[in-house]
Amino acid sequence: MWDQMNNVGLRSNYIAAWHAAKVMVPAKQGLIVNVSSPGGLRYLFNVAYGVGKAANDRMAADMAVELKKQNVACVSLWPGAVMTEHVNDFLSQPQDEISSKAAAILKDAEDPTFSGKAVAWLAADADIMKKSGRILLTAELGREYGFKDVGGVEPLSFRQVKKLVSFEYPSVSWMIPEFVYVPRWLMAASSHKF
Repeated sequence: MWDQMNNVGLRSNYIAAWHAAKVMVPAKQGLIVNVSSPGGLRYLFNVAYGVGKAANDRMAADMAVELKKQNVACVSLWPGAVMTEHVNDFLSQPQDEISSKAAAILKDAEDPTFSGKAVAWLAADADIMKKSGRILLTAELGREYGFKDVGGVEPLSFRQVKKLVSFEYPSVSWMIPEFVYVPRWLMAASSHKF
């Protein structure tokens, strides 16, 4: 697992970014996108996954510093749960008590094309350098730029209280308005242990 996440996944992201930067720096423009997840902030799945995602987020932030003078942006993109082939296969299996909770979380998963739309809109953004070095959530980019998922769906952000409550208390989440968000500073502050 460590080798897949870090020796292959993380290292491949770095090597791809290095090659991309070799083209973007002389052109004085470009966008590098690392795909990550909330697993970079809090435990999710396993140690290797969390280390890889935290490193992807940090790599985007550090590359943004080094590439800023060359007008090359670098961001870390957090999709919501994505309806990959693996997730689709999982949801088609008989559900036991543990996996039925996971199925409830995954039922609103984003189509894989939603992340692609986010990247396309970021690449077309004339002010992309203002976002460089940041973690960006696909659902929030959809609202900002005005694009939707397949079927006209507007996925909820990990920062929306409605979504967070729906994980544990789905029967009451309908009462929470969609405009209530967990502040970014609180997410960042709650992730560090001193």
